Amino acid sequence: MITAYIISSIPEQEEDLYEVLINDELIVNVELSHDSLVAPIIDSITVKQYLHKLSKSKQIQLAVALDLVKNDLKESN
Repeated sequence: MITAYIISSIPEQEEDLYEVLINDELIVNVELSHDSLVAPIIDSITVKQYLHKLSKSKQIQLAVALDLVKNDLKESN
């Protein structure tokens, strides 16, 4: 992995939720419990699937993050 961008973070009482853009095709959802004995819950979704649930303003934010990721990937090659 060359780059990753946190596109959403939600601190909650029992856990923290993160949505992380890994590359131009994949977003990983991570749930981190405040209890260190509980393993993180991780699942993934494609960017295409993720776009369907976003408002217009969130789609613009994702487009900016995708542009940054694509630039990072281009520079690493």
